[in-house]
Amino acid sequence: MPTDNKQIDYKYNIASDYKVYSITGLQGTITPAGDLVINCYQERHELPQVETFEIQNDGQLKFLKREPEISKTIIREVPFAISINPMQARAFAKWLNSKADEFEKRVTRIPEDLNG
Repeated sequence: MPTDNKQIDYKYNIASDYKVYSITGLQGTITPAGDLVINCYQERHELPQVETFEIQNDGQLKFLKREPEISKTIIREVPFAISINPMQARAFAKWLNSKADEFEKRVTRIPEDLNG
């Protein structure tokens, strides 16, 4: 006899190359097809080509110089992007907001304006 049960189970399989990335920001655009492309980036200072240290008598290292010197340039490394349709973007935004609300209930209030 047919059932009116309207349930479905989803089983999650983790890919062998699954990774978690820490990101500090997003940048994106809308494609000609109407999808949203979201570039996820991590900010960091440029790595030096060379750092020079002096070995002290006690075996400790004393920093001498860095080449090139620290610049004002910040590198935004983009390890991945996601492409998502607008309907899924709304659902994703709703989910993110619910997780931010949960965080505020458990931990602390999130400032309204994170840009200062």
